[in-house]
Amino acid sequence: MKIRSKIFLTFLISSAVLVIVGGVTLYYFSAGNIKKEVANNLKTAAQNKANWINSYLLERERNMKALADTQDAKTAFSKIMAYYYKERFYDLDKSRYKTIYKEMDPYFRSYLETYKYHDILFIGAAYGHVMYTATRETSLGTNLGSGPYKDSALAILWKKVAGKKDVDFTDFEFYGPNKKPSMFIGAPALNDQNEVYAVVALQISIKEINDVMKDYTGLGSTGDTYIVGKDFLMRSDSRHSKESTILKLKVDTENIKSCFRDKKNDVEGERLYTNYRNEKVLGTSVFIPRMDWVLVAEISQKEAFLSLNHLLAIFLGVGIVLFLLIYFTSNWIGKKISAPIIRLEKSSGIIMRGDLSHRTGINSTDEIGQLSSAFDKMTGTLEELYGHLEEKVRQRTIELEKANKELDSFVYTASHDLKAPLRGISSFASFLEEDYKNILDAEGKDYVSEIKKGAIRLNNLIDDLLTLSRISRIKNPYELVDMNELIKSIVERIAFDIKENNVEIKVQEGLPGIVCDRIKMGEVLLNLLNNAVKFSSKRSDGLNPKVEVAYRETEEGHLFSVKDNGIGIEPQYQDKVFGLFKKLHKDSEYSGTGAGLSIVKTVIDDQGGRIWIDSDIGRGAAFYFTIPKDLKAAPLEQIET
Repeated sequence: MKIRSKIFLTFLISSAVLVIVGGVTLYYFSAGNIKKEVANNLKTAAQNKANWINSYLLERERNMKALADTQDAKTAFSKIMAYYYKERFYDLDKSRYKTIYKEMDPYFRSYLETYKYHDILFIGAAYGHVMYTATRETSLGTNLGSGPYKDSALAILWKKVAGKKDVDFTDFEFYGPNKKPSMFIGAPALNDQNEVYAVVALQISIKEINDVMKDYTGLGSTGDTYIVGKDFLMRSDSRHSKESTILKLKVDTENIKSCFRDKKNDVEGERLYTNYRNEKVLGTSVFIPRMDWVLVAEISQKEAFLSLNHLLAIFLGVGIVLFLLIYFTSNWIGKKISAPIIRLEKSSGIIMRGDLSHRTGINSTDEIGQLSSAFDKMTGTLEELYGHLEEKVRQRTIELEKANKELDSFVYTASHDLKAPLRGISSFASFLEEDYKNILDAEGKDYVSEIKKGAIRLNNLIDDLLTLSRISRIKNPYELVDMNELIKSIVERIAFDIKENNVEIKVQEGLPGIVCDRIKMGEVLLNLLNNAVKFSSKRSDGLNPKVEVAYRETEEGHLFSVKDNGIGIEPQYQDKVFGLFKKLHKDSEYSGTGAGLSIVKTVIDDQGGRIWIDSDIGRGAAFYFTIPKDLKAAPLEQIET
């Protein structure tokens, strides 16, 4: 990327980041305030309506207690109880009952009109007979213990109030006689012995509570407040339904379930969720413990965040204008700053191509001018040093070539000087063995044989040292090698040993061509295959010796393996076998100097690969080695040379 582009992008990105961070921060706080305002409206609506319901229920409880304790009520109770038969029935058509009813009815009808209740009922505590209702509905005269309304909320209320001698409520249900959503509040009527002889109940219409819930002030056009009972049915009408949803619409969304689980009578924090109409809304809820209700206040997410969308549009418009301004400003600054830098870059290219006499010619007093001046001085110094450097390189090359020739001469001389006495020792041992075979006893002959073996072994050690020295020093050019042909040539070289030991050689077909040192790779394969043939041929269980050569490509590189079914190598010795002259067996068991695997490891390491063993006693040995895939072949003329 050009320096001008970098400067331009740096200014552009830096300024854009500042604008974006500032804009996002401002938007975040503005959005937070808007969201907080919407949330506060929801919380206020929920809390106010929950407070009203709690106050409403508390007022009804007080009314109930006061009614049960009035003298008029007690007088009415005593008169009607005097008429009450203990056989769990009484005759509504008798003149005595009608007289009592007419005496008590005006007072209780007036009470209903004053406090806006739907009905008042007197129930015999012992058997549950409904002895009085102001509306004279079908429940009058029925037995709540065994009659048609024995499973109604009124029957449950009678049993609870009579049992615990205290005021209690029922939840709303469709009451049998009038099929309207109704709830009841009941209180005990006590005699002088503090015994419950009757239960007085007030039937409450759902209308008052429903009217309060339908007040949507401050909740916009989509805001709604509703009540859900523990059976998950609504106890108020939904704003979004043309028909009544009371005790008809089931709302078992996760936020309702959560509120019932937590049972917190404080307003919960607002949250986004999907409501019963499958609409995304922002809402809050509060638990009303007296009735086991959840009161919900919610508004559609779209309306709740409508102001946020307007705010976002404003920020985007301002952001685009600022971005364009930053773009053109950054472009101008990039041109201004990059001009001398581009000139300096062009000068460096000229100097890099070998013209050390070139100078930048930048004379500004800023940091770039100072850099250019230093660059010109450096170029002058390089021009001066370059002349001396070429001469030094030529002299060092001559010295290095001379040192290599001397090293080769030393190695050859040392090898020759070491081998000359060995040949003499071996020859004289042969003379002794041949000329004095009739004079030497068995022990003497063994001594002579050991002398010959030692001389041969020392000669082999010298040869292996020379090989290792040559492999370590000589760097052959890398070339593309056909591994099929290379392995085939190695197998042909050791064909005699393979045939003599009846070894089965299996080479994977379709081996790839790889870039490597062909000569040294031949040494690697020769040593590994020789070892595999040698150690697989010594099995004592009669199985035919087998050697396998396999390949697969990995992320690490080309992975080759040479496996045999020989005697194997114990795990604790597997790293040691790569050491120079390290052998795990006696010379009488297996021939060799122990330098082969050291040569193999040197070659593999030199080419950037690695080698390891997978083996154990009795299950053969597998030698794995890798060659990197990124080696580059030398030019063809260098390989041919």
